[in-house]
Amino acid sequence: MVQSEIAFPFDLERIIDDWIFMGYLLGNDFIPHLPNMHIHAESTLYLWDTYHVVLPKLDGYINEFGTLNLERFHIFLSELSKFDTSWFEEREADQRWMQGKHGARMARELERLGKVVKSTFVRLEIVDQDPPERPAWQ
Repeated sequence: MVQSEIAFPFDLERIIDDWIFMGYLLGNDFIPHLPNMHIHAESTLYLWDTYHVVLPKLDGYINEFGTLNLERFHIFLSELSKFDTSWFEEREADQRWMQGKHGARMARELERLGKVVKSTFVRLEIVDQDPPERPAWQ
């Protein structure tokens, strides 16, 4: 439990104040969200997990009675940025997979249309060739 892990007096109201402040990182009608933080993407879990990891390292709460403690907030954001790195790596892997899937689909379609496809590491090159001869019965 958080109470036994922090070196300063536990105050549930102050934790709620921090939580409300962190909610602004997800955006609202007037403030845009962080690029990778979306309510529908379970970002609230990442915020809470990060807060739970960081709080014992701090010397107080992030929100000091309505004033943001920038040093503590910086520590929180530094820890949260670890999530950013893994998030962007996952998105890059997904994008590469989709590009490969799209490239394979395009190659099959081009072959169906009578184009020769020469695959390279990054892109597909189309080489014109004569269409296949039609069978005599057509």
